[in-house]
Amino acid sequence: MSKNREQCVKHADTVAEVMNNGITKRILSYDENLMVEELIFEQGAKSKTHTHTPVQIPYVKSGVFEFTVGEDSYVLHEGDTAYMGPDVPHCVECLEEGTLVVSFSPVREDYL
Repeated sequence: MSKNREQCVKHADTVAEVMNNGITKRILSYDENLMVEELIFEQGAKSKTHTHTPVQIPYVKSGVFEFTVGEDSYVLHEGDTAYMGPDVPHCVECLEEGTLVVSFSPVREDYL
């Protein structure tokens, strides 16, 4: 696995990946234990329901999002966070255009 152990990662030096569902992803920094990414959502953009082994904690930097985690749904606003445990089905829908800063532990190797 490639490692990104830079002491400082400038946003301008990261690569934006435009996904086909109104979401733009940037991997900001990572090592084998932790990954931080930025997700920019257009209003109405929605992820598919999915699972993964790494724990996921999204922080709402801006906008309004509806998270479905397992059987529960939550509407979160700027400054709020959510928790997705290992292998728990989840998805997110953007109700008002915004940005999430998402941490994964350990790293999402499938993103590298």
